[in-house]
Amino acid sequence: MAKASVRVVGADQALKALRSLEPTVARQVGRDISDVGRDIMAEAQNLAPSKPPVSGWVETSGARGSRGGAGWPGWAPVQTSFRRRGTTITVSTNSSPPAIASFAESLGRGLKVKTTPGEKLVEMANARWSPIVKSGKKEGRVARAAIANKYPEVMASLKKACDSAVEEVNRRMP
Repeated sequence: MAKASVRVVGADQALKALRSLEPTVARQVGRDISDVGRDIMAEAQNLAPSKPPVSGWVETSGARGSRGGAGWPGWAPVQTSFRRRGTTITVSTNSSPPAIASFAESLGRGLKVKTTPGEKLVEMANARWSPIVKSGKKEGRVARAAIANKYPEVMASLKKACDSAVEEVNRRMP
């Protein structure tokens, strides 16, 4: 499972104060932040690979000795979800088995490939899937790429939510 978060620093305290002053406005701000999370989740689902990085992907048991006896998992679709805690949005990718989601997010990220088959696997993944994208200090292909792609829209949506909350509070002030 891979996780990536977007957090508005200092906004938790502002939202907490807003809850005590104007609870209905605070709930609307929370809904607006949840909408941002849904948009990022939808983008991550669009970026999630639906097919393996190479044709002929075959599940193997550990009996053949691949991956140190652990075998190789069969391909499974990558699912995305989001969770909101205050003003923090966490987008997660998951699959069954979870190794597929991690594989899709990080194949070819920041490592030096030491074998020719490994280089070819990374090349095929970059050709068939979207490339690795840097988001903040880390890189990724699904959740982190979704945040990087949606960042301008996320910031605009958060600014709009804050502005509408300020307008509503000012309107309600005597």
